[in-house]
This record gives sequence, C-alpha cells and structure tokens, in this order.
Amino acid sequence: MRTALICNDTRGGIQPYLALAIELKSRGDHVKVIAPEGYTRLAEEVLQPHGISFCGLPGDVEAVLRNPEVAQQMEKGFWATHRLMIQHATSAMCDSMRTGLAAAEQSDRLIGGFGGMLVGESIAEKLKIPFIQAHLQPLTMTGEYPGLLAPTWLPRSMRLLNRWTHAASRQIFWQAMRPALNTARKTILDLAPIRFWGNVGRQKSPGELLLYGYSAALVPQPTDWPQGAHVTGYWFLDRRADWQPPVELVRFLEAGPPPVAIGFGSMSSRDAGVMTRLVLEAVQWAGQRVVLLSGWGGLPVTSLPEWAYALDSRPHDWLFPRCSLAVHHGGAGTTGAALRAGLPSIVIPFGADQYFWAARLQEKQLGISLGSRTTVTSHQLAQAMQLLLNNPDYQHRTQACAEFIEQENGVQRAADLLMNSR
Repeated sequence: MRTALICNDTRGGIQPYLALAIELKSRGDHVKVIAPEGYTRLAEEVLQPHGISFCGLPGDVEAVLRNPEVAQQMEKGFWATHRLMIQHATSAMCDSMRTGLAAAEQSDRLIGGFGGMLVGESIAEKLKIPFIQAHLQPLTMTGEYPGLLAPTWLPRSMRLLNRWTHAASRQIFWQAMRPALNTARKTILDLAPIRFWGNVGRQKSPGELLLYGYSAALVPQPTDWPQGAHVTGYWFLDRRADWQPPVELVRFLEAGPPPVAIGFGSMSSRDAGVMTRLVLEAVQWAGQRVVLLSGWGGLPVTSLPEWAYALDSRPHDWLFPRCSLAVHHGGAGTTGAALRAGLPSIVIPFGADQYFWAARLQEKQLGISLGSRTTVTSHQLAQAMQLLLNNPDYQHRTQACAEFIEQENGVQRAADLLMNSR
C-alpha cells in the first residue's frame, strides 16, 4: 500500500502525522509525507531514518506567524487573525494544489486533517483514490458537547444548540477557503466546484473511516457519532533514541525542585518582552522555578535570574515529566503532551481551537483557563500556579489521565484502523 499523508499546519499540527507515518511504515506501507517546506529539516531528521520520503508544500508557516503584521492582528482577537491566515492560505492554494498533486501521483490513498484536506481531498478526487480524514480536533457533529468555536458561555445541556455550533464552527473555516479552493480545482485539476457545505468531519458514505487523534480522557467519543468515526488517542512523536539534553539544562533541573514549564508554541507576540516580564513576575510571586520554552513564541530571555532557564523547544516527552506543571497556549499537541506527562495545565489561549481545549481541561478539572492573553495579569497567573501546585486533587486527576492515555496507545490504534480499511 502506497500511503501519502498531507498536512498543512504549525509544528504541533504536523508532528502527529509524522508519528502516524512512521507507524504505518513499520507495518509495511510505502509512505510519503507532504507538508510545508519550512519543516523540511524537521521532517528529514525524523523520517529519513525510517526510509520515508518527504515533499515540501510552498509557504513558510513559521515566517507568517513571525510577521509583525500577524502578531498585531492576533492581538485584535480571533476574527482579525482568522482573516489574515485565510489570506495567506488562499494565496498559496494553487501552488499547494500543483505541488501536492505531483507528490501524490503514485499513491493508493491520501490521509490528512483539515489543513491537508483543503487540497488533499481534491487531489484524491483527481487521482481517483480514497481520502481518509484524520483530524486532531473534533469536527464530526454531536449533541454532547459544543463545537470548536462555540463561545464558552453557551449552555452545554442543549443538544440541538451543540449540534448547530459544530456546523457553524466548520463553516467558519470552510466557507472562507471554498472560493480559492474552487479556483485551484478548476485551474490545476480541471474539476467541477466542490460541494457547497464541504465534507469536513462528514462521511461521504456510511461507515467511512474517520479518525480523531486526541484522547477520550479529555473529549470522550460521543454516543451519537456515526459508525466509522473513532477517537483513537493522541499520535505522539517521541524524541529520537540518540537525542541528548543540553548539559546546562540537566544541571538546572537537578539543582532544585521541578520547575514550571512555560511556552506558547508557534504563537507569535508583537511585544514578547511584555509576556516575558509577566510570566517571570508570576513565577517569582508563586515561589517557583521556571523553564522558558521560547520556540516561536518570541519570548526574549536575556539576563534571567538563577531560578529561570531558557531554551528553544525541546522534546516534550523528555522535558515535561521533569516539570511540575505546564503553562501554554492550549494547542492540541501541547495539551496532549502535558496530559501524557501527568501535568496540570494553565492555558492562556491565543485563538482558533485553543479556547476549546482550554475549556475541556477546566471542565475535567485537569487545569485552569485564564482566558485571553490580552487580559491576563501576572497576579492571576501566580494564583493559578499556587492553586494547582497546592491542590493534590489536580495531580491525582492528571496522573490518572496520563495512565489512560498510555493505555490508549493512539498511534497504534489509528494504524490498526487504517490497515484494516484497505
């Protein structure tokens, strides 16, 4: 079986598909990964040892998120950020379609989530091969909980309202992309316009396989989902066997109690200095030590006190078990990594699905959501740290969640379903 996985996202939204590619390769599939060219180095480091090929899609997600204009728009809220990111995706649509088509030509099937589905579903249609949806966020309609973009103040007990919020959340993303997608379908693929409402999170035929790569411990599989839709558990990409941590980091960790880990993944900030001062003040007030994960978050880390250590992003599966709690943006990947390590979370969402994950963590009493990053204060953050660290119930719940996630073995479960669907 020749399988291509197509993904177009930030690093946290790409790593799960790399893990799935490696698992499928280990079971005998000939596998190719199609992802933004800005991740070529990451993909080659991870995939080459397994004999998995990589094709880069045009565009650099990292560069877009670091653009001062994007950071400025992100500070204005979800809708401003949404419009800007749609503009970027639209401008790259035709080039992505052309590149993806060439990369997938010899494949027997295509697999991808929403970002990859934008071009991948049409490419699969052109090549007359199946496209299998494999998402990192819940997109299939249900009455049991609200949709990704539903306001947190909406009542959760109204099943019809919950179902409507799922439909609305999907269409907010889908309708913005549909015109550019149809242009690319016509000019690159010579295909008719796609279905008006799209197929995101929907089965085109009864029982069609539809995968969700997150844990049922956080969002259980709804009883009203159709047959063929599965919550498998997270698809974790573990560090390479030969990876070694920096000596200075090991020394810092061994010099005192487990620190708080703070980082905001791929999210940018126009004034990262303000965020750095805020988190350092909060850590000091809470009487904790801290590891600052700069990554793409842009946190400037000069002249740090002895109780703080700064580094670029390191493997979560190594670092998080050595920490006391995690402060992050609520991305699906970071949320899963913290739960896997048994860490309570404090979430400061930036946008998109991050408010959804923050709400689920708070609902399950696995963490605290502090709302928008534009309103959070260092005092609020310090209080949240003290609450989580001084309340053993949070520790017990997150440890139980970690054990559940370990038993799920999400990437193997997803691969089992994919192998059986041939």
